[in-house]
Amino acid sequence: MNAPLSPARILRYLDDVKLLTHPLPAHYARTQDEAVRDAYARLLAVVLLCEPVIAESRQRLFRMLLESLDVAEQEGEILAAAQDIDRPFLRDCADMFVEAGLARSFMTDAAILLRVAGTLSYGQQTLLSELAHIFRLKAAELRTVADIAATVLGRPADEKTFESIEVQEFVVWKEFLGTELTAERLAVGLTGGVWRISGTIEMTCNWSIQDSTLLFLRDGRILTTADAKHRPDASIRNTTLDAPVFVFDQVNAFELRDCDVTGHYLEADQRTAMTFEHSTEVRIINCSLTTIDARALWLTHSSVQIQKCHFHECGNASMPGGAIAVKRLKDTRERYLTLRNGAEFKVSHSRFVDCTASLGGAIRADGLYDAIHNCKLENCSSTRLDEELQHVGVFADYAGSASFSESTFRDAGIRMGDCGHAGSFTSIAISCRFKSSDVLYHEKGQHVTVLHQCTLDDSRSVNSAMNAEDWWFEY
Repeated sequence: MNAPLSPARILRYLDDVKLLTHPLPAHYARTQDEAVRDAYARLLAVVLLCEPVIAESRQRLFRMLLESLDVAEQEGEILAAAQDIDRPFLRDCADMFVEAGLARSFMTDAAILLRVAGTLSYGQQTLLSELAHIFRLKAAELRTVADIAATVLGRPADEKTFESIEVQEFVVWKEFLGTELTAERLAVGLTGGVWRISGTIEMTCNWSIQDSTLLFLRDGRILTTADAKHRPDASIRNTTLDAPVFVFDQVNAFELRDCDVTGHYLEADQRTAMTFEHSTEVRIINCSLTTIDARALWLTHSSVQIQKCHFHECGNASMPGGAIAVKRLKDTRERYLTLRNGAEFKVSHSRFVDCTASLGGAIRADGLYDAIHNCKLENCSSTRLDEELQHVGVFADYAGSASFSESTFRDAGIRMGDCGHAGSFTSIAISCRFKSSDVLYHEKGQHVTVLHQCTLDDSRSVNSAMNAEDWWFEY
């Protein structure tokens, strides 16, 4: 007969389920290299082990923090290493955390980890004081740490703290930060503050956001749709969006300008940060977008202009279009006229770096026409293609006149189906540079020039037997 389960074992199993179903958000330090993350986790373990008896609540929170740092599998090694620290390790931690901007984040995590089980002992207070000293934190920074820790723990705090902090440093605690946003409040317009979105907000009226920070929890999204009488306008300017999920369906006009869009999404959720369907005028200008394990933009039959934007580490290996997926055609017939006269899609003076997707690391499009100008694509890959073809930054079923011009491709080639159309005298790529980036196409019109005044460095321009239409409508 099996021995009865102890409460401790049951709690451990419940923790495992919680980590799978309701984990903490990805930690601010998660994007650091392995050495920094290991040092961060090891020093957290030192904090955990500073008392001879460790409360169960501290152990559970420690495991959740390790999961948010993506080092949970090394828990045993981390705890063992924490018992063998020395002065050089502490000095290295201080230097690394200050240089990486992690000092305030660590102090907040440490304060919450110690305080979650009750009042701080004298030894714990002394430890936090000494850590603050080696991290060279100023009095104002310590007040910020104290206020955030108090908020997370449900204790009184100065709400003005959140008006001036860089919330991204404390994103692992975002479900406790800011004010819950409602449809009624968004309808009035936001002109500052930190706002939390934990569920679905549905909008049918005009709205605007400026000089604000929006924190999206896992189930948070903002859905903007037309009603029977009105196609709404919306705008977001000079705002930080953390792990956003927006859906715009039949909006009249939308502008995203001077914004930072960042997020470390769960890969299994297969999210898109911003989706536009049948929208008339979409403008995205001077924005930075980093959407790890999520597609940045999904555009369906919408007119879109993208200018001076930087897409970095966008995409999900299981989804087409790492930074952008665009669908403009209803079928394969009359593609040239549909693209020339239909919904506009133009990207100019923008960069795509380290983006990944199943097809089209940077861009997946059913059709391009006069589309990509003065852009740089670097190290963008398609995971579903054969190994020698994986560095494909753009995957398009059809490419028309001047689909690419004055752009640079490095380890980010182009894969096209048909190029041009019968009887046309056009060039597909004009004055572009390709470095370790092949240009592959299936068919082209009789008078179509695929490359005009382009340079190839360790790159090829060849006809490929693989037909892009094998993936037609696959998004």
